[in-house]
Formats: sequence, C-alpha cells, structure tokens
Amino acid sequence: MLSRSFMLLLASVAVVSAVHGADPTDAFLTKYCLRCHGPDSQEGELRVDRLSRDFNSGVYTQQWAEVIERINVGEMPPEDEPQPTQDEISAFVTKLAARIKEGKAARMAARPPVAHYRLSRKEYQNTVYDLLGVHYDPTQPG
Repeated sequence: MLSRSFMLLLASVAVVSAVHGADPTDAFLTKYCLRCHGPDSQEGELRVDRLSRDFNSGVYTQQWAEVIERINVGEMPPEDEPQPTQDEISAFVTKLAARIKEGKAARMAARPPVAHYRLSRKEYQNTVYDLLGVHYDPTQPG
C-alpha cells in the first residue's frame, strides 16, 4: 500500500512538472549568467542565484530591472562568453518584465487604502497658482 501511494505521488509530481514546465528564466540564467554571477564568481557584486524569485515582495525588483537593462544593452553576457539568440533574449526579458509587473500589481493591491481629504482654501489657492500661474482667491465669488 505504501509503495502504491508513493508511486502515485511520483506520477502526480511528474505530471505537474510536465504541465508547468521549467521556468524559462531559470534556464536562461543557468545557461548564460551563472558563470559570472553564480556561487563561484560574483562579478559586479551580483549573484543572480541568490536573487529572490518572489516578485511580490519587491525586495530585489531593482536588481532584476538592472539585469534586464544590462542584457538589453548587450553588456551581459560578455563578448567572450556564449551569446544567447535574440529570441532567447526576447523571451527572457519579456517573461522577467511580466513577473516584475505582476509583483508590482500584487503589492499595489495589497497596500492599505489611501485616505482622501479635501483641500483647504489656502491649499486650493496654492494648487491653482502652481498649476496655472494664476493668483486666485477662493473666498471671493467668481
């Protein structure tokens, strides 16, 4: 009975893995980035293997955006390393940017509501002046 349950568990894990597949960003990072930014070497004080893939926290969003920028500019990977194709770069950047955007949306949805308040007359006067350059007295009619 135990072996049958174990086999059923293994089969379900295999099916889930096949359906979801490996994350394409991890494959790209392993193939092109970990030589210079992995556990053995940390060029530019950047280790992509230690950057969190939890984009909902937003802790490493700036570092991931920097990775995207350097890949788009062509700084990474260096010329003496194997180069990804344009399709690989496009797929990686698109997927990573989408995950960053999803994380930002999740953080925005989870934040507390913003308290709205009405402007005082002085605040309203200053706002009109700042935006339009017109001196306006809200206490005077029309």
